[in-house]
Amino acid sequence: MVLKIEPIYKAVKKIKNQKSKIIFLSPRGKKFTQKTAQNWAKNLKQLVIVSGRYEGIDERVKKLADETISVGDFITLGGEIPTMAIIEAVARLVPGVVGKKTSIEKLDFPQYTRPEVFSPKKGIKWTVPKVLVSGNHKKIEEWRKKQSKEIK
Repeated sequence: MVLKIEPIYKAVKKIKNQKSKIIFLSPRGKKFTQKTAQNWAKNLKQLVIVSGRYEGIDERVKKLADETISVGDFITLGGEIPTMAIIEAVARLVPGVVGKKTSIEKLDFPQYTRPEVFSPKKGIKWTVPKVLVSGNHKKIEEWRKKQSKEIK
């Protein structure tokens, strides 16, 4: 079933304000990026995401949207998962949402846990890089920076 325009129009008009942005989700939209998430987290008080299920939404709903956004070059059954991905990406950047500021760092590096050596089967050993168990925090930080890929 295609979502009808009238109830969406009424809902959007009722909640929209100056510090809000209305987003229409579509695989034909502008690609959602980390930079977009950072911009929205910093500059918006309200993000309204309009997405469909199965057959989609009346195309005229796009006229209500400030932007049409895509989370990737694929189509899902509905907009719930793409909406959740956007909410997660933006919300974690809002001050106070995540407890530790280090949890929202831009750097992404390989993570390891115990045990130091894991043997999934006889004769195979997967080990944690030696530098990470060295106790040398300066070397660990250098390794993390070298291994990391900045998300843009």
